[in-house]
Amino acid sequence: MAPTVLWVSGTSTPSATAGAIAHRLRRYEGVRLRAIGVRAGYQALKAVALARRFLADEGYDLLMAPSFHREMVEGQERVVLEVVAYRVEVVADPDERLQ
Repeated sequence: MAPTVLWVSGTSTPSATAGAIAHRLRRYEGVRLRAIGVRAGYQALKAVALARRFLADEGYDLLMAPSFHREMVEGQERVVLEVVAYRVEVVADPDERLQ
């Protein structure tokens, strides 16, 4: 299943966005964030950091892969930050996973 897409704006609240990220990562393995503009990108990255904290208590960590690409938005070429985040289970003892 393809990761859910969440658009983040410059006015998005990082804690609310983090809650949405954590919720989706509890249900699915991945989520895709998209942001246009410096402030939106900053809010998206803060949200990922907060979501990582939210999930840590449940034994999960996040893998994140950011990328940039150009896209036409309302007739203008814009740079889009796209962050794909996946949840991974934290294993205290690496040998535990092999059993």
